Amino acid sequence: MEKFRIIRKENQKCNQVPNFKPNKWLFVILVCFLGLNLSAQTLLINLSVKKGSLHEILKEIKKQSGKNIVYNNNLIDKYNDETVDLKDAKLEDVLKKVLEGKELNYKIVDDVIIIEPKAEKSRIEKSITINGIVKAADTGEPVPFAYVKDMNSAKVQACSEAGLFRLTSMLFPLKLQISSIGYSPTQVIINQSDTLIIVTLKPVSIKLNEINVYTSRSGIQASNVETIKSTESYNLAGTSKDIFRSVQTLAGVSTNNAASARYNVRGGSYDENLMLVNGIEMTEPYHIKIFPQMSIGIFNIDLVQRIDFSAGGFSAEYGDALSSVMNVEYKKANNDSLTGRINLGMVDLGLVTEIPLSKKTSILFGARHSYLDPIIRMTIPNQMISLRYYDIQVKFDYNINPRNKLSVLAIYSEDIDKIGPRIDEGVYKGSGYLNNAPITYTQIQKGHVLVDANYYDLMFALKSQHILSRRFIINSDFSYYHENENTPQTRYDTTVYNYSIPSLFNRMYSSYSDVRNYIITNFEYKLSAKIMFNQSNILKIGMYVRHSEFDYKRVLTSTWNYYNNTQQYPDTTELFLQPDDAEYNSTQLFKANAIKFGGFATHMFQITSKFLVNIGVRTDYFDLNKELDISPRANLSYSLKPNLKITAAWGIFYKSPLMKQTMYSYSTSENTKSQKATHYLVGIEKSSDNKSLKVEAYYKRYDDLIPMERALTSEIIYKVKTNTAEGNAKGIDFIYSVSNKKLEFSFNYSLSSAKERLKGTSDYYSRYTDQRHTVSSLLLFKMLRKKEFGIKITYGSGYAYQAKYYDRTIGQWVNGDKIRTANLPYYLSVDLRFNKEFNVYSHPLQLYIDVMNLFGRKNVIGHSYHINGYGPYEIDESMFGIIPTFGIMYSF
Repeated sequence: MEKFRIIRKENQKCNQVPNFKPNKWLFVILVCFLGLNLSAQTLLINLSVKKGSLHEILKEIKKQSGKNIVYNNNLIDKYNDETVDLKDAKLEDVLKKVLEGKELNYKIVDDVIIIEPKAEKSRIEKSITINGIVKAADTGEPVPFAYVKDMNSAKVQACSEAGLFRLTSMLFPLKLQISSIGYSPTQVIINQSDTLIIVTLKPVSIKLNEINVYTSRSGIQASNVETIKSTESYNLAGTSKDIFRSVQTLAGVSTNNAASARYNVRGGSYDENLMLVNGIEMTEPYHIKIFPQMSIGIFNIDLVQRIDFSAGGFSAEYGDALSSVMNVEYKKANNDSLTGRINLGMVDLGLVTEIPLSKKTSILFGARHSYLDPIIRMTIPNQMISLRYYDIQVKFDYNINPRNKLSVLAIYSEDIDKIGPRIDEGVYKGSGYLNNAPITYTQIQKGHVLVDANYYDLMFALKSQHILSRRFIINSDFSYYHENENTPQTRYDTTVYNYSIPSLFNRMYSSYSDVRNYIITNFEYKLSAKIMFNQSNILKIGMYVRHSEFDYKRVLTSTWNYYNNTQQYPDTTELFLQPDDAEYNSTQLFKANAIKFGGFATHMFQITSKFLVNIGVRTDYFDLNKELDISPRANLSYSLKPNLKITAAWGIFYKSPLMKQTMYSYSTSENTKSQKATHYLVGIEKSSDNKSLKVEAYYKRYDDLIPMERALTSEIIYKVKTNTAEGNAKGIDFIYSVSNKKLEFSFNYSLSSAKERLKGTSDYYSRYTDQRHTVSSLLLFKMLRKKEFGIKITYGSGYAYQAKYYDRTIGQWVNGDKIRTANLPYYLSVDLRFNKEFNVYSHPLQLYIDVMNLFGRKNVIGHSYHINGYGPYEIDESMFGIIPTFGIMYSF
């Protein structure tokens, strides 16, 4: 990657951003769809000055254009009697007119106008003024308050909030070093003919085990942190274009179900993970939640700038997580031209547009709508399943000025899922005895099933950033999150026995109803400040307060009716049962209001040029259980060589009980407590420009766990709402990656163990997340003529599960001993992907073909247990076989 770029004076032309000219049909569709007024894209200047100075004229141009103007005062001081009168003129025409007849030229570089002399007049013995701007290599945005060091004189100056700097020197060639916290420093050699330089800094991770700000796996990365840039996430996500599928390929992450977006991290359950979008928490960001073994994330991958992920040891800035933190960062729409992307895949149709409203304001818009129903009807025509979802996501950015920024993010997603009305039928034949006489019978079973679910999520976040000085930055966030789910399920079963003796009869009727309604609403305010004492000494502090409303109602109703004359032949036996067990008949209510507040402080300082330390502490108070949690954390990094470092981390992490884990709906110290985990990590990493090798060992001790059970659908349930368990998880992760112009390759291997036990007992049993070996690998070839071919391999040795056995004394399947757990068969999926890009009307059109589960392996995700006329039997619940898909993506 090019680290810096120098624009020399000779043979330079104005660097203008070309206007986007969409096709007529596409333009009409987008305008009608979005209702936009695109006239704001053309910047027109009105300028009327009589006998004024050039200073005044340039100041007015800056005001109307919104661009920064860089010039040497000595060059324009002599122009004090200027007259200009222009109306509705383009910026370039205005600059040409203003500088006409003067020994001055101009250049436009992004949002900066450079005024410079036409001819080179300086000599080595004369001082020369150098103007420059520092930008981030990943986003192209200016890097505020970067440090510029003159290596000749050892003088250091700071850039402005817009990333601009100016220096004067008589000694050439001039060597500069540019650096900023969060970026790799770079050096630039300046000749006397270079009047403007643009320096790009490559972001790196130096914040030690926290969510970081870099968008490539190259460069120096911190322990436990992976970041996936948006282009890379496409290759990892596959057919579903799901962000969560990208995360599932990272080291320490495991899953045994390609159809589910949920994931486990280093022996922890999916309930132990924290998921954020632009720093705002979302508790259940999934589509198709009606099936716990199937789901798709609601985050739109086409809107994503990067995905930041930490598998443990993250900084005190993040709380309410025992295992991992994922932050999905949405990008800022460009301010230059209307661009977008239409994505048609096998799962859904998506549209994304970047809409510039002005040089300071832009809108990022995304919408998706599924069309799974036709695919379901083709693959499983007899199941009567309908899955429909859509989501709309909008991000508004407004740069008030270089020091103050405002953004608004809104996400709405809705699902309408239905199963049935469906009839399941089964016929079984058997024989027996009645009054010592042999008989035969035919058993006919019919089941009527109906599930009609509707649920939606709404998130609104207002964020602002205020740069008070180059040392002091304030960020504030206000967010609203609302989740609503309504899931009624009913089932009616009929069993009829037809005997060889016509006078015999035996009929059984049963009904089961499960109606769930729950609402979660969060209001949250966050305030944080970053204080940069110098480039190697940073303090970050913050506080938050959250008000939550929980409203949960579940009504379970079940009945059994028996009519027969086989028990007291020839008399009729009639029996009506409504079981008292809460698992079959109960009304569960949970309605509560809760306040949670806390704060954090982290201090990163560089002891030596090789030794970096990040220490922090956070506090959280939850009024529903009246518990105050204090979480100290520490991270160390020591560079043995420029590209070789060792890292270590330690920290205490708490997670407040979820609604489904909380015993009481009112505030009391007797309520369910926070679960606790203590992380110990040590690792070593070697990296270069295109390679990275990292090995990390971890040990995670669990205290005050809430015992969990796993339903047949892989859903985690909590029957016991007390902190009566403890456990540990340990392992080692191996991560290797290579990236160059021809290929990308990554290989992740995890060896792990996760155990749990009830307090007061000596024997551990495997957690449901215990999987000894996990492998994920991606190989992507970048071929000629804009073609790509990739292969992704995912392997897991098999999760632990609690086997059931059939108790013939009661005629039911019952749970076995937790200590004697079994393991599911190994999981293996090999996926292929092929991309080919074409030019259509001067815009890229990409065709892609995916083949999921190439070898068609029936991966087992669980077991179900049944009883029919032939007796008890067990079924391996497996996922789909080979799934070939295709898609089209057009960018404009």
